Amino acid sequence: MAANVLTKAKAGPHPLSGQLGKVLFIYSEVYTKQVVYSLVRTMKNNAALKQIAFVGKQSVPKALRKDRWAPLACVHFPTTEFGLNAFRMLREFRMMHETQYDPEILKSKLVERKKILQDQKANSIADLAEVLKMELAKLPPNETGKGTVVIKWQDVLDGEFAKQWPEPVEHHQGSQPERFAFSKYDLPEEQQALLNKKKGRSAPEVVVSGET
Repeated sequence: MAANVLTKAKAGPHPLSGQLGKVLFIYSEVYTKQVVYSLVRTMKNNAALKQIAFVGKQSVPKALRKDRWAPLACVHFPTTEFGLNAFRMLREFRMMHETQYDPEILKSKLVERKKILQDQKANSIADLAEVLKMELAKLPPNETGKGTVVIKWQDVLDGEFAKQWPEPVEHHQGSQPERFAFSKYDLPEEQQALLNKKKGRSAPEVVVSGET
């Protein structure tokens, strides 16, 4: 039986509710290249499925499969407000792509049309570059030095889907993550400390491999 992710939400506030927005996790479907954004490391089945638009038969799965989704990038923001704004704008750009595509696509065969509309990888990366540019422009000049935003890519070459990135954005080849979820070391230190406190553990030394 195919594995799937179906996490039941527990009562009470999220342990990182005050930090949500500091990190954005981006996942991509291995075959269709559909993209899902998440404010937490683990993809939630219902929340993720709501981001997947119906573009044809079997375009929206009944449940997520661990073997079909992989991390694309992990984006670290300077503030939660910055990250939440970026998350909202990326969702809005996604909706625009899904409703305002080239009319020529409608002339293609159903199978080909479905394949084109599901392939969101390039657009999502270009959208991320534009959103970061817009949000960084809101910050004072003295708060936008190199590394203001850090992107850890599963494959750093994916960043080339965007024509240009703002200067304050720093790119890294992230460490190899666990399947379907980034390594705990891809969380900001303060988030990991909160999780460790909740679990009664001391915070580990944060190590990022593959950085340049």
